[in-house]
Amino acid sequence: MMSELGKELNGAIFAVITEGKVKLYDDDHWYAREYKPKKKLPRQKTPGLKVEAIDLAGTNVIYEGLENLCKFAHRIYLC
Repeated sequence: MMSELGKELNGAIFAVITEGKVKLYDDDHWYAREYKPKKKLPRQKTPGLKVEAIDLAGTNVIYEGLENLCKFAHRIYLC
């Protein structure tokens, strides 16, 4: 599935599924798992999509889960 979505979107979806938040470049919105989200992450590979920051504070992500976030082509802020 990762190859279908791309590394950026795969990492973003992982963060949101694990109750984290994601911020994309050139977008002021923080994407999070919500009952009625104002905006949703794309569900298909999106050229140019870049994750700027990921907030995993308060999640139960363990060390092995961070492997999903190590594949970004650029630096991101991790909270």
